[in-house]
Amino acid sequence: MQLTLQEGIVESPEAQQQSSASSKHLENLKAGIREVAHEINNPLGIIRMAVYFLQTTNPSGDKREHYFKVIEEGLGRIEQSLQELKALRDDPSTRILDRQARDQQ
Repeated sequence: MQLTLQEGIVESPEAQQQSSASSKHLENLKAGIREVAHEINNPLGIIRMAVYFLQTTNPSGDKREHYFKVIEEGLGRIEQSLQELKALRDDPSTRILDRQARDQQ
């Protein structure tokens, strides 16, 4: 059995492999979180724009309905993103985040 010295800690090859897999998994989770944040921020910007136009131009008829539809669609996208986050939270494979948070305390 060969041991490697890394930052003052001796790790077995198995521990290194597990650590590498955990790091890759964590990076994938971070990428997923960035994507969900992007999916929330985009519709928020669109909703803000629609509210601004509703407040400043006081549109009537079709334009007003259009802005309300834009707001409704944006809220739907945000809701979907939040559901995806909840699914990620409940995914057993994400428990690594819980362990790492405890280890850092």
